[in-house]
This record gives sequence, C-alpha cells and structure tokens, in this order.
Amino acid sequence: MIKFYNDQWFSISFSDIQKLSRTKIAGQDFYECFYQAFFNKYDSFDDIDSSWREQKLAVGDFIVSGLSAGKILSVGAGLGFVESYIHSEFRDILELHVTDFSDVSNKWLREILPQGRVHKEDIGNGYDLIYISNVDYSLTDIEFI
Repeated sequence: MIKFYNDQWFSISFSDIQKLSRTKIAGQDFYECFYQAFFNKYDSFDDIDSSWREQKLAVGDFIVSGLSAGKILSVGAGLGFVESYIHSEFRDILELHVTDFSDVSNKWLREILPQGRVHKEDIGNGYDLIYISNVDYSLTDIEFI
C-alpha cells in the first residue's frame, strides 16, 4: 500500500485536534475530536463544498445502480452524506442501515434515518447489499490485506 498523508480535512487542521504521527494510524479518539470540530464548524451538508457533494452524489448513484429494492448496510458511513442521499431518494424501495466506529460522525444521520437504523455494534443480518466506502485509510497494512 502506498502511504498518503493529509494534514487537514474539510479545512480542519489535524494538528489542531491531536498530535500527528507518521507511524500510527488515527484512532477512535482522533475521529471523535475531528467530528466534534466538524460539527462546530458546519451546520448542514449544504455548508460543505459543492464539488465534494457532487462527487459523493455520484458514489450514491453507483451504489444503488442495479438495485430494485432491498435492505442495505453502509459500513464506515462517516458523515453520512451518501447515505443521506440514498435515504432521501430511495427510501420507498431501500431500507438503509449504517454503522461507523465513531458515535459522533453520524450526528446528522441520526436526525434523518428512522430509529434503529444507525448501529454501533450489533448490525443484525439479512442485508441484500453491504458496502464499504473509503475506509481503507483507517486500516493498517495487515488489516487491509
């Protein structure tokens, strides 16, 4: 795997959140602090850069392409923009569930999705599709393999 380093995300400097390391992958405490800073800075998805949102809408369209109905699970939902889009556009045919290792990250999703659809650990079973998007950066080389 090629190492790639960022020093900010959504104009939030990582060094303002936690001491950075080139040898240790950010853990849950980093993400909790990052998402708290994110939600202090942004009030809604509309506040996020429009080109980022357009890219994520294309991801959402790709994920649901070919599905006519079913129960789906997003693993590593993060902010949940893609999931918010899928739910708003396809809620009549898709039952969307999400999980992320940060409880803070899915703040807006908890306001959008029906109760019982945002999971921390017990994700249940019986999904027609499970997708994992953009979580490789949070894995060590051994976990990735």
